[in-house]
Amino acid sequence: IEAGKSPITPNQITFFRVLISFIILFFIASMVEGHSTLVKGFFKPEFQIAAFLMGFFYYLELIAWFHAVKHIDVSLASSITTPTPVITMILAVVLLKETIVWYQIAAMIVVFFSLYGLLLAGKEKP
Repeated sequence: IEAGKSPITPNQITFFRVLISFIILFFIASMVEGHSTLVKGFFKPEFQIAAFLMGFFYYLELIAWFHAVKHIDVSLASSITTPTPVITMILAVVLLKETIVWYQIAAMIVVFFSLYGLLLAGKEKP
């Protein structure tokens, strides 16, 4: 199905994507932290504020993404968004004094090679 030609809207895609992620992550967190600990977190105002803000900005990012891929090739859109974890790592080092470990660097190398392959494949499309 081509972007923009599907009967499903970006809002619907985003809603179902977040719903499925929530179900999976809730199940995993319940097993790791315990169900009661997780439920208690739902009633903490600071948790709810942080969760709302993170969810809101994640939702806006996904809506922008799905609208963008209607107008530009997905390989180009991916090349714009894929480097953001590098920026996050840099900010974590500078602002939070975190350290970067070897597997983070290795993962980013794999991501960048994959992105390069995606860009090449996008150029070869008819």
